[in-house]
Amino acid sequence: MMGAVFSMQGFGQLTGALVMLFVVLGFKESLLTAATFAKCDGVCGLAVDKMWRTLIGREFYPVSRFRCADTVTFRIRSRASLPRSLLSSHDPRNP
Repeated sequence: MMGAVFSMQGFGQLTGALVMLFVVLGFKESLLTAATFAKCDGVCGLAVDKMWRTLIGREFYPVSRFRCADTVTFRIRSRASLPRSLLSSHDPRNP
């Protein structure tokens, strides 16, 4: 189990590199407007900003969080940390 968890880091790095490759290909025309790397402003600078926002935004969306069930320990701790008044009657954490 621990090996599977740590091997996912490599897959995440690979996926991030592939996503960035396709994002750069998508913004290729905007990036070519700059004469040199130091003169990347205007359209080029906006494209670079959008590229990084796309890559970082993809990383903040944890797909596996919506597919996996919560562990028993997490459910117990999250129920204990919430005030009883916040738990609604239809909430499964409400006993």
